[in-house]
Amino acid sequence: MKHHFWPAVLLLATLLVALAFPVQAAFVDGLQLLKYCQGEDRADRAMTPDELVRAEHDRFECFGYIEGVVDDYESSTRVSNLTPIMCTPADIRLGQAKIVVRRYLETHPELLHLPACPIVRAALKEAFPCITK
Repeated sequence: MKHHFWPAVLLLATLLVALAFPVQAAFVDGLQLLKYCQGEDRADRAMTPDELVRAEHDRFECFGYIEGVVDDYESSTRVSNLTPIMCTPADIRLGQAKIVVRRYLETHPELLHLPACPIVRAALKEAFPCITK
């Protein structure tokens, strides 16, 4: 009987610890994405090697996040056969998308506390709306 007691205690302790921490629905919010996208500015200034590595890391996080949101949107729209809400040009470059998203983040500081994914979509939707005939 003793042997069945400890797994139950361990399970209960694990659940209590898990419930003690808040759950965050998004890993990256608008403010964090803006900081990532400003990494290129920091990389252009003279800095220590550690600061340069951090700035480059942030720059790649910015590009990677935006690329992931766009890829997810494009593929899920096609697979689900949904009507697109944004129509990015076929020849758009990641650098152009980054400029669009960064400018949107900088001009909408009231949104920076929100998850970054819908902000990226809103920025690209505003810049590249679908034209219906």
